[in-house]
Amino acid sequence: MSQALLEALRRFIGERRAGLQGDLVLAWSGGRDSSALAHALLQLRDEMQLSLRAVHIHHGLQADADPWVEHITQQARLWQLPLRVHRVQVGAGPSLEAQARAARQAVWAAELRAEDVLLLAHHAMDQAETVLFRLFRGSGLDGLAAMASDESWHEPAYRIWRPWLDQERKLIEDYLHEQGITWVEDGSNADVQLDRNYIRHRILPAIVQRWPQAIAHLGALAGEGWEERQLRQERDAALLAGLLGEDGRSLDARALGALPISQGRRVLRLWLRQAAIGIPPRAWIERLWRLLFTPAGGAQLHWRHHRFVCARQRLYWEPVRDEVIWPAQVWTDSAELYLPDGGVLRRSPVLGQGLRASLWQQGLAVRQRRGGERLHRHDGERQVKKLLQSTAWSAAARAHMPLLYCGEQLICVPGVATAQEAAAAPGEPGYWVHWQAPELYR
Repeated sequence: MSQALLEALRRFIGERRAGLQGDLVLAWSGGRDSSALAHALLQLRDEMQLSLRAVHIHHGLQADADPWVEHITQQARLWQLPLRVHRVQVGAGPSLEAQARAARQAVWAAELRAEDVLLLAHHAMDQAETVLFRLFRGSGLDGLAAMASDESWHEPAYRIWRPWLDQERKLIEDYLHEQGITWVEDGSNADVQLDRNYIRHRILPAIVQRWPQAIAHLGALAGEGWEERQLRQERDAALLAGLLGEDGRSLDARALGALPISQGRRVLRLWLRQAAIGIPPRAWIERLWRLLFTPAGGAQLHWRHHRFVCARQRLYWEPVRDEVIWPAQVWTDSAELYLPDGGVLRRSPVLGQGLRASLWQQGLAVRQRRGGERLHRHDGERQVKKLLQSTAWSAAARAHMPLLYCGEQLICVPGVATAQEAAAAPGEPGYWVHWQAPELYR
């Protein structure tokens, strides 16, 4: 078992060794996979003349985070593996996972030189899990591409290798036991309330029991998807070059609108990426596509600090720093509602808490906060202003918080409070409502 993993690693690095000018930098969490990869790399260090170092990121989100650092530090000292530990601050509030991911990427960008390569210990089960996770989220064909074993990230710029992406997890577990390697266990990995963990512990085992080759097939699908995505991106880049104005801020709306819808949307995403505006969600891209066909002087769209307008047969964007005022929206049966200022409302099912699920049958009105609102809670009537003062939202975000109404009655301040008369009773289906504020107000 040990030899199979080592040979896979030797072959992977050997195929790329000639182009490696810097260090191999291992993202070492201290868990089983990255610990196995650290040990295997050290077995090849002298043979392949590799320059190795490791990076550990202390997010401060787990009670055992400090003991993990101590364990990894001792292991690195024993193995004579250079290690740097970075402590990051992940703020309170929504999107904790996204904040942690952004913090990791910021550390990697600061740690890596242009000639270095970041090593990640993902394996075949991780790949299959990612394919299913993106499939269930509706990420489309690009989502099915999942992860690549060798890729370059451009924002920020660095290269990533995943040498064990096609290896079974059992091989890694056997390697750890054969070599007597200890690792740390993240207790949150067993929480099936988290989507990825639910796929890992509930869905994938059932699939593999019925179709034993499913992991390999999902990995092959991801590989084919990655290749196809690369080809599409090359074609889309050529199309974008022909549509782009000299200033880079506008596109030929007529020619863009004549493209097949799926291709046109991809060109829009590529345009936004090249302009460093970011990649909005699919629903927002669809709205931007529809903007191509609005009458002159029609609607505008906002994303982050940018305004999008279609005029004189061109679609263009311009920076904006002022507030975005938008009309009331109607929220019916969708899990997410994308707001005109770039914010997103999301709902997640819960039993006996949150807003009654039945309220969505008639549609809820979503309005931007204007001041003076009051909410009837179980403990009496409260000013929305007072409720928001105890949150971590910025003053600008609090001033433009979207509020949910049933008719003319305020029933929910997302992520903060629910009106008593709209709350789900014990045992009754309900929804928690969360708001992802646009960057304009962060």
